[in-house]
Amino acid sequence: MKIELTERQYRYLLDLVYIGNWVLNSTREDDRIKEYDQVESLIFSHCLHHGMGKLVELYQGDLIPSRAFANGGIHEAIENYEDVVFYEILAEELALRDMDGEPLTREEARFLLPNRGDFVDLYRWLVRQSTGCTVVEDTPARIARAVSRATRRQEVPVRTLLCLEVMEERGLIDLNRRTDRIQITLRQVEHKVDLEASGIIRRLRRILENDL
Repeated sequence: MKIELTERQYRYLLDLVYIGNWVLNSTREDDRIKEYDQVESLIFSHCLHHGMGKLVELYQGDLIPSRAFANGGIHEAIENYEDVVFYEILAEELALRDMDGEPLTREEARFLLPNRGDFVDLYRWLVRQSTGCTVVEDTPARIARAVSRATRRQEVPVRTLLCLEVMEERGLIDLNRRTDRIQITLRQVEHKVDLEASGIIRRLRRILENDL
């Protein structure tokens, strides 16, 4: 198969291929779908023949998008998309409080259920970010990404927002939801908080227990 493109169209194609592979593989860690990586490498290899060598680099024998490409604004486009659809995805996939559709499956509940480390890492990040004030404000997707980078945990935005919902329910924080941002205010809590008593957590655990 042969496809003819202008150099401008080829440059647009690089963005499309990178975004597609990012969506498919960025959260898979060591379980990446190699076939998509191979297609991305093939497409980007043509940069060398069209005066775009700065957009590609060699890594462990494979040609991959360079840091210059990744830092050139493409992730802003990804983040903008995530910010727009974040709450829509949450409503469709979670719907924990007012679920009118089909119940969550056992696999979905297991994926969403946070562990103690998820809560500890998120709360510690909030404390660090709120030094000098009590409020943290940003888009949900960027908060999830920042926590992931700081803690080296897998980035799971829906689970991060679920943790925030639980922490609000149990009195650790206040959430002020705006159109595309959330404002998080830390509360002064002097007693131990039982996160396992959260209605959200109990519901997820019931789903897991009922399917045993």
